[in-house]
Amino acid sequence: MENFFLNRVITKKNLSELFLTSLRLRGTTITANRADTIKALSFDYVTQSGISLSIEDLKIPPEKKILLEKTFKIIQVIKNKFKLGDLTYVEQIQYMISVWNKTSESLKQLVVQYYKSRDPFNSIYMMAFSGARSNINQVKQLIGMRGLMSDPQGEIINLPIYNNFREGLSLTDYFISSYGARKGLVDTALRTANSGYLTRRLVDVAQDIIIKELDCQSKLGILIECNNLCKKREKTLKTMLLGRVLAQDIFDPKLNQKKINKNQLITVNNINNLINVHPGHLLIRSPLTCQSINSICQKCYGWNLSTESFIKLGEAVGIIAAQSIGEPGTQLTMRTFHTGGVFSGEIHKTIISSGSFFVQYSSSLHYKEKRTYFGGLALILLKNSFISLIDSHNRKKYIFLKEGSFLFVKNNSKIIYNQIIAESPLFKNKSNKYKYKIIKSDESGIVKIQFLDKKNKTQELIKVVWLLYGEVFTIPRYTSLIIAKNAMIKKNTLFAFGYIVSKENGQIFLLNKKRQGFEQIFIIVYFKRFEHLLIFNPKKKKIVLNLYHQKFILYDILSKPVKNKEIIGHLISDLYNTKTGGIIKYLNLVVINKPLKRTINSYEIIKSGYILWISEETHQVNRPASLLLIKTGTFIDAGTEIFKNIFAYNSGILEVISVNNIIKELIIKPGKLYLINNLFEKKIFSKKKRGFIKPGDNFLENHKSHALIYWEYLENNFKPYLLVRDITLYYIHYTKNNFESKNNSFQLKIIKRIAYQDGERIKSIKGITLVNHYLQININEQYSHLKCFLQLKSINSKKTKFNLNIFLSDIIYLKQVSNYRSNNLYQKNSMLVKDKDFVRKGSSLVKTEIFSKISGMIDYKTNEKDLIQNIIITKNIYIRKIQISSKNKIVINLYDWIYAGEQITETLKSNQSGQVVQITDNYILLHIGKPYLVAKNSILHVKNYDLIKKGDNIFTVKLYKTITGDIIQGLPKVEEILEARKKINSHSSFHQLLLNNFIKLRKIGLSTLLAVEKSFLEIQIILIKEIYNTYQSQGVSISFKHIELIVKQMTSKVKIEQGGNTEYLPGEIISFEEVKKNNKILKSKDKKLAEYSPVLLGITQSSLRTKSFISAASFQETTTILAESAIAGKLDLLQGLKENVIVGRLIPAGTGFKKSF
Repeated sequence: MENFFLNRVITKKNLSELFLTSLRLRGTTITANRADTIKALSFDYVTQSGISLSIEDLKIPPEKKILLEKTFKIIQVIKNKFKLGDLTYVEQIQYMISVWNKTSESLKQLVVQYYKSRDPFNSIYMMAFSGARSNINQVKQLIGMRGLMSDPQGEIINLPIYNNFREGLSLTDYFISSYGARKGLVDTALRTANSGYLTRRLVDVAQDIIIKELDCQSKLGILIECNNLCKKREKTLKTMLLGRVLAQDIFDPKLNQKKINKNQLITVNNINNLINVHPGHLLIRSPLTCQSINSICQKCYGWNLSTESFIKLGEAVGIIAAQSIGEPGTQLTMRTFHTGGVFSGEIHKTIISSGSFFVQYSSSLHYKEKRTYFGGLALILLKNSFISLIDSHNRKKYIFLKEGSFLFVKNNSKIIYNQIIAESPLFKNKSNKYKYKIIKSDESGIVKIQFLDKKNKTQELIKVVWLLYGEVFTIPRYTSLIIAKNAMIKKNTLFAFGYIVSKENGQIFLLNKKRQGFEQIFIIVYFKRFEHLLIFNPKKKKIVLNLYHQKFILYDILSKPVKNKEIIGHLISDLYNTKTGGIIKYLNLVVINKPLKRTINSYEIIKSGYILWISEETHQVNRPASLLLIKTGTFIDAGTEIFKNIFAYNSGILEVISVNNIIKELIIKPGKLYLINNLFEKKIFSKKKRGFIKPGDNFLENHKSHALIYWEYLENNFKPYLLVRDITLYYIHYTKNNFESKNNSFQLKIIKRIAYQDGERIKSIKGITLVNHYLQININEQYSHLKCFLQLKSINSKKTKFNLNIFLSDIIYLKQVSNYRSNNLYQKNSMLVKDKDFVRKGSSLVKTEIFSKISGMIDYKTNEKDLIQNIIITKNIYIRKIQISSKNKIVINLYDWIYAGEQITETLKSNQSGQVVQITDNYILLHIGKPYLVAKNSILHVKNYDLIKKGDNIFTVKLYKTITGDIIQGLPKVEEILEARKKINSHSSFHQLLLNNFIKLRKIGLSTLLAVEKSFLEIQIILIKEIYNTYQSQGVSISFKHIELIVKQMTSKVKIEQGGNTEYLPGEIISFEEVKKNNKILKSKDKKLAEYSPVLLGITQSSLRTKSFISAASFQETTTILAESAIAGKLDLLQGLKENVIVGRLIPAGTGFKKSF
């Protein structure tokens, strides 16, 4: 080859291409020498150059200011379009994000052009664009603009940062930046571990895949589609085919002769010939269809990517595949840290025409009409397809379009240079996440809904909600309007009045607040006084109420209304107090479960009965048994030390409850021990364990019970004993002690509650209260609308004695009536009653008059009960008078909706939006307002002619938020796929899809073997595409063969349904190769075959279910795997790398391959 001289700048990318070409043409040795020579040359000149970085090197392109001014104008146009109702809220947000993103990208190009043309030897430019340090996105942030930022969830923030670091950030810019910066720091620390763990699992699942033979003689392969290739798809196809082996002969259809032979390696030299033949499909060898047992053959793998020649025997391709998939995750976790959370990349890719063409749609093009994010109409593609562009020489050019792309050109139409053809979403993984956003009104006014004509608008938009401006007020329900609808009112006009009427008979009590008039009116319906209450312990302010010769402590409820059936106090009594814990039993006692706020469980006693109490002292400890000072079963006296610093409060038999030699409870049971000598009695007592003995009954041989006793069977020193324990009997008397008011409006009821269930054991060393007496207030349903208050009145100067007043009252809050949101209304309240007056039901108490401070036209809307609640006063400033000439023709009609910029007459346009309310020869009256364009999937909160105030909800939109595609969002997706957890949609998963395909294939008559193989292949292709696309969305290219190896391991097991004549049990997960081999043997002997179904395992489960139990145990669940392997008597053949390393043998790969095989 002749030497040639290139006089141009060599970047990092050019250098890689140079070395690759050299490697292909001259080999490894010469390429290594050249690399050393270039390195020495580079170091020499870099040392001489003395490149440094200063703030003066950060030069901002002067064109930035002009570009930003243009962008601000476009943003203002977008906002105006939204105000005019041309865009929905979602379209406005999407349009603005798109504009800012294009501005950011344009500024990035300006930076490049600026340095290329004006300062090519700038230090930053040389560092960034040579590929040595930094990249264009970081340079853009330094001297261009930071651009759109992402929040911690990865969503794009609508507000961009148009400053750069050289200019400095504003306070708002700094806060927006802090999201991404902090996320970068956290992710670097936390997500790196996740990425490392992913690599470990991948290595574990694939470590035993080694190239063990030259050719497995497989006739199978995977089919690659080669039709309708655009440049991008052709590049992807070449990447996929390079280094693969053909599984079919390739014929040239024009010459009708064989072009390329089967089993030939596809290289750089023959790949162009292969594509130029234009085969519809190519069948290539793949690790997925390799027939080698527990390995991969050379032909199915192809070439070694580092040497571009056939992979050598003994190469550990599984480890290479695992590292190739895991390594990008480890490295790219730093991406968010370096970019600082800046949204990188375009949301959509704009496809622009490079000349004049004739457009022709593909027959497979499926689309529907839809509004674009900027409010126009276009065709959206429902699945992947392509269009053809035919030039003047009848040459075809294919443009591939993804699902979700917008197509702006029509079929069989002509397009010109620089015309926009389509907009395509870049990656699926740059996904859209939606949330709901409530749109609130900017002003108050009346709602009118305009339904759109479907001929003019797409069906996605169903209506325009108009808000015609006006002052909206809520008036009290008891007032009535005295002005007719649509009447004009002047300033200070009385337009509504009404009376507040008493709902009950009672006495008036007025609460007066200084300088603000009467705020509250109490109408006391019933009043009761309890005299001579005592307060004891003044610091705690406990109030004692004497009722039925019993004393109750009242709770602190004096400052708020009392609810119906509320507990207001409890009885002072020690009648049902115990000295220790114990066992509780009910005798003829009936209770119902009614929990209180102050207790978890509470049972109300509704029938008289007895409580049987067997006392025992329980110490809850957590100490070793070796520290116990007293032996269990010993009778101890009160004061005996059981553990160090733990003493018995009562005498009795010590029982110890322990778990794993740790003592949890010490129980001291008072009673007497009796030795059981009779074997028959021992048999009876040991069977029952515990029970009661009635008074007068005999027990054991010579003993008689004089009272009700409780017994327990014990064994101590291998001798049987009967522990007889005394019972304390509590009688609970149920009475209806109710104090009822004269008119039966309320009653005070004493209720008895017990906090423990029948048979419950209360663990305590201190006493408890078995039964509590509570004081409950019950309000009659007839008076449930009234408020109940408790009031204290002192009757001595020392304030030790009080009277308690309980009263039911109706309260009227005058302050709420006069509380308006604006100052455009005022109200006058005239009191018609005096303090302490007695009034009857229906009497007028207050006269209310409502006046307007503004002039305008009044309107109102009635509710379901035909009552006026909201009124609107349309001020004069909301009615625009437009003068017109009688000569000009009016092009609008009465009650038409007018948008700003629309023609009113032939020569006059409206500068505001609204509804035409009057047309005369000289003027037009326009009620101004704002239109809201509402999409079909929005939720409307208002109805036609509703009156709403400023800040009220109008409708809710489904707002799609674009998620940035950084590696932090990518890693969990890859992990989900590799662990087979990802759901294809809300209804099905990969597991379900695999099983459904298998069942479908079995139904059409395929054998189990073929159905499993075919369903496995289908799911393998889907998994490979998902993993590849996820990494591709991060700008990371991984060879398909690496992904194929991992996916093959995930789909290498089957589940046994019926064992047949094999040793397999139903439900067992077995290797597919092993089942095939055993079934083949059984078929030759005419025996019953095993039935099985395909199983998809995640990489963790695949690692744990590997043939080598040593490898599986070294990964996870070591104890379980070793125990199961020992029980089953498993044999490890030491075929993988891990198991050989663990036992200290030479690994069966590389130089150790020939010695092992």
